[in-house]
Amino acid sequence: MARDRSWMYGNVDSSEFVDGVLEFCDSALEHQARTRELGFYCPCVKCGNVFKVSDIDLLREHVLRHGFRPEYHVWIWHGEEGVYEGNYRANDVHEQEDVTHAFEKMENDNEHEDDEDDEDHVDDMMTGFEDELGKHSRVFKSLTKAAQKPLYPGCKKFTKLSAVLILFNIKSKGNWTDISFTSLLEVLSEMFSDGNELPKSTYYARKLMWPFGLEYKKIHACLNDCVLYRNEYDNLDKCPRCEMSRYKREGDGEKKGPPAKVLWYLPIIPRFKRLFSIKKDAKNLRWHTYGRKKDGLLKHPTVSPEWKSINRLHKPFGDEDRNLRLGLCTNGMNPFGISGPKKPGNNIDVYLAPLVDDLRKLWDEGVSVFDAHTNEMFTLRAMLFCTINDFPAYDNLSGYKNKGKKACPICIDDMESTWIPKCKHVYMPHRKFLRLHHPFCKKKNAFDGKVEERVARRALTGEEVYEQVKGVETIFGKTMQ
Repeated sequence: MARDRSWMYGNVDSSEFVDGVLEFCDSALEHQARTRELGFYCPCVKCGNVFKVSDIDLLREHVLRHGFRPEYHVWIWHGEEGVYEGNYRANDVHEQEDVTHAFEKMENDNEHEDDEDDEDHVDDMMTGFEDELGKHSRVFKSLTKAAQKPLYPGCKKFTKLSAVLILFNIKSKGNWTDISFTSLLEVLSEMFSDGNELPKSTYYARKLMWPFGLEYKKIHACLNDCVLYRNEYDNLDKCPRCEMSRYKREGDGEKKGPPAKVLWYLPIIPRFKRLFSIKKDAKNLRWHTYGRKKDGLLKHPTVSPEWKSINRLHKPFGDEDRNLRLGLCTNGMNPFGISGPKKPGNNIDVYLAPLVDDLRKLWDEGVSVFDAHTNEMFTLRAMLFCTINDFPAYDNLSGYKNKGKKACPICIDDMESTWIPKCKHVYMPHRKFLRLHHPFCKKKNAFDGKVEERVARRALTGEEVYEQVKGVETIFGKTMQ
């Protein structure tokens, strides 16, 4: 006998509806425990049992806020058996074809919203943040209020927030100083009618907009590149290794001089959140799954054996197509505008530490992110898929000395070089990297007078590389070398 679920489409404020939603969540949890699926298909009006949410609290919040999608009286996607006469097939609704159909439908529905795709979905993003991060709700409520308040009584074209954004954009393009911008705000405030909401100074304008900004961190560094003054070294006044002062001058009492060296770090996690908060970008971040032409040709890294191997070895990571695979590009990396003997060299590892910490967090735990394309929160994870750099930058990034007789990190001890007096080492046997019977292998006079018959050694595996370096002790800092 079918159960009476008329409460699902009744008064959402009634206790009967709330109790029913709690019953539904219990059913979803039991179904997840049996199937061991990741996340929950959400039956709310917006998600429509097509998209997943990461946890049961978010599922409950979606249903309480938006209500159930039509005609979902039998909870077949959350553990019940029965027949569902809805918009999708009952048995295999979550097959790839349905997800693709859903994306195509969303594309058709949004064709007239192309202009909006390039905008930050601030309201949606703030709603998601309020769901996940209650401690920030006051900030975003204040921002929402500024986005709705007219610039002055009767103004229909500009709000307090939009006016400040436009003026700040002009300031940035014109390279105005803070003093001149404050003067402009004061004059405009006098020009507008009484009761206008325009900030009176650059300080208050920045304070209004700071939730839009992408944070940066200034981290003090040892003058000799030994350590960053963070974590266990945060409160030290001198380097624990070389004992150089943290500051250019000590100063008196608690007042210190400027730091001897500063790393400006741009955290990657807020930038990923910003990408997903823009509807068009959030959609494009899944292009490799739903938009790419799959003709069997090697046109995208998703076709590579490495990509497929990651999906096989780390299935939960590979199943979420919004998870990021990152490339670390270090070509020409020069963080202090210096080169030669003053460059960090292998000590660059010290300055990469904050980035490594963020990458570890993204891999081990993930971070909660709002997806403006699907209008849901999800747990974003990321991994370092590859590095992109020229040969000199390879030296710094990997810590391998790629100069002198054994410059090749693949050949290592098999490397052969020839010294040209008053010049440098040259590496004539590079023809062995060509395919067998290549015409160049027989051209003796054009190279070193010999026919090349050797074959290049294979690249070392990760385990073999580790065996070679596992006993090496690394001590950072110029004075310690």
